[in-house]
Amino acid sequence: MNQKLNPRLPYLSIPLIILLAVLLVSIANPPPLYYVSSNYGKFDLRGMDFENYVALLGGVVEYIPGVLLNPDEFDAWENETLFGGVSPYSFSTSRIRIYVEDGKWYTFFRNSTDYSHRMYVNGEWLLDIGKPGETSETDIPNTGRITFTAQGVDGVIEIVQQSSNHVHRSGGGHLWWFVGTGTLLSDWTRAEQYQTSIILGSFLVLALLFLMLFFTHRRNFANLFFAIFCFVWFMRMGVTGGRVFTVIIPWLDWFWKFRIEYIAIPLSAILTLAIANIIFRNALHKTVLKIFYGISGAFILLFLFLDTVVMRDWLDILFYIYGAAILWLFGCLIFRQKVYSTEQKMFGAGLILFIVAAVVDLGYVTAFFYMPNFHMTGVAVLVFALCEASAVFTATMKQQQYLEAEKSALESLSRMKSKYLADMSHETKTPLSAMALHIQQAEILYKDENGQNQTIINSLQRAQEIIKRVTRLSENARNLASMQENKERMKPIPTAEFLRDSTEHYKALLKNTVLTLEISDRLPPILGNKGELEQVITNLLTNAGEYTKNGKITVRGEFAEQFVIISVTDSGTGIDPVLLPRIFERGVLGENSTGMGIGLAICKDFIENHGGAITAESEPGKGTTISFTLPAYKQEGKNE
Repeated sequence: MNQKLNPRLPYLSIPLIILLAVLLVSIANPPPLYYVSSNYGKFDLRGMDFENYVALLGGVVEYIPGVLLNPDEFDAWENETLFGGVSPYSFSTSRIRIYVEDGKWYTFFRNSTDYSHRMYVNGEWLLDIGKPGETSETDIPNTGRITFTAQGVDGVIEIVQQSSNHVHRSGGGHLWWFVGTGTLLSDWTRAEQYQTSIILGSFLVLALLFLMLFFTHRRNFANLFFAIFCFVWFMRMGVTGGRVFTVIIPWLDWFWKFRIEYIAIPLSAILTLAIANIIFRNALHKTVLKIFYGISGAFILLFLFLDTVVMRDWLDILFYIYGAAILWLFGCLIFRQKVYSTEQKMFGAGLILFIVAAVVDLGYVTAFFYMPNFHMTGVAVLVFALCEASAVFTATMKQQQYLEAEKSALESLSRMKSKYLADMSHETKTPLSAMALHIQQAEILYKDENGQNQTIINSLQRAQEIIKRVTRLSENARNLASMQENKERMKPIPTAEFLRDSTEHYKALLKNTVLTLEISDRLPPILGNKGELEQVITNLLTNAGEYTKNGKITVRGEFAEQFVIISVTDSGTGIDPVLLPRIFERGVLGENSTGMGIGLAICKDFIENHGGAITAESEPGKGTTISFTLPAYKQEGKNE
């Protein structure tokens, strides 16, 4: 990736985030509510404008604690009734009576209690959510949504509700019914379902998107943390917002729904702090950060195994701790960070929304204040997630640009090093050769003029050996530079196809000499510079053809120990045993040769640059074999 990130791009995403939030809220915009308070468990909805309003029933109910009664039994116990809020700590039965207009149908909607519930409407059983029981052994808690329509009997709709709670210290109730007529309430409940579906889908898509981004940019763990964060809120909204998982995962029991709702809080805190620490480049104090991680991890374990009845009390403690964490976090970001990048500003704006959502969630869980209709917590957290997604994505792209720049700089440095090695080898080879020649002449002159002073002769010979050693080092440096320079031009080459093409081109140049090819189609490919390797084959065939008249030339290809072995054998005159050890040196010519003595030297350079080796075997009068090895190319793209 060589393109630079447009600096205006992150800012363009902010209006899209705000637009999405506005759309979500407008979709779920409820009609006006008209609060109706009970009069000792009785509500009067006669004459209410249901064309424009939805009624919200609140106040007190008529109830009998400590018993689970059906409507007929409730009438028999009528002298034992109390009025007020139903205690959620044990089991009880309540009754409300709603005075309505005759002949009209009314729609009722409410999320169920957070434990077990059974309901009767106009004397008839309507539904069970869980199973109410007088003991914890017989009680089966659950959650759900309640929607039904009813018509008044003699102008009254009577609702009798049993509930038992042996698992939770708070939550739920027997009131807060939303009541409407016609399509107004149906549209309202449908809008809430749409909103919940949009939020769930958005969290799931973001989780999958950033999980893929993490696997393509493994060095940026903010992507992984954010993917997990989105999945956590996907699960939490599934068990709270609209009780969606009650329908799509019916085997998920109440206890795990309840634990998921609670565990999401400390887990979200861990992930948010971890992402903030990456986005703000370690601006958070490591020791304090580890303390918050440890506290959150301890609460996760508590919420996994603690009895559900006492979990609510621990949640209060957790909120106080996170209140301190929020103050500490903003203190670090304000006082330890002087300049803010684009992604840091976006993350900070989203973080404020997240905190507001957490406060709203606190009001819902603790009942400190009234929770707004529809799941505003989910909307706020989704907007925070989109802000965070933009911040994390921007940081990822910047990191990718940095890595590309770093890679480009390293490649440039590598080219400079290769050029330096090549230049150094070239500049030192000529004077070293001249020095060696002068020392050799001095040795010869000294022997001719002064006799055999062995000490001086030994000194001159040692000087020649040192020069030869330095020359070899210089030659190795040149070969290394050449290998690094040619590495970028090397590509996988099918060995059998390459040898067929190379020998086929040369056959037309031979006269009275047979050229044969002995190879297997199973030869593995090699990694190399095709032009250089073609030059090697051409040079070897040229030499073989020069010294072979009316004979035979054979090109063989074999595979052994991760190397491809290629050999060119001729039946020619052979090589003088005196020249054979120096045959790959420049300027070494065989008898009656018409060349310049550099062909085999070039072959040696090219083969060694490919990581191989070249050898020669010859017997005068019987022919010569030149063999070279090349590493086989691994299919996954690595050269052994």
